[in-house]
Amino acid sequence: MTRRTKFKTKKKENIEPDVKTEPVEIDTPVKRRGRPKTKKEPDRQVNIRVPLSIMAEWDEIKSVYGNNLTQYINKLILADLKANKQMYLEIVQKLQDIRSE
Repeated sequence: MTRRTKFKTKKKENIEPDVKTEPVEIDTPVKRRGRPKTKKEPDRQVNIRVPLSIMAEWDEIKSVYGNNLTQYINKLILADLKANKQMYLEIVQKLQDIRSE
């Protein structure tokens, strides 16, 4: 059986430089940590499930959108709303009328 010996280290004395310097202000911008902000407007995160068969088709064309599935889905939603928004609003109105009866 061996015994472990602890050695105490000597404290270093505070050594001050012979020449004292004053702090210099630097006018460089402070870099922010993390990913740069690319959002153009406020948004909300939504989790969706996509079937693997659809994802396989997405893999074939994803380079068109720079592998950005969010951008692709946003453009699909916008195209659908532009084409069908009036029809959706009519359906919403009919549903509200049915519920209010």
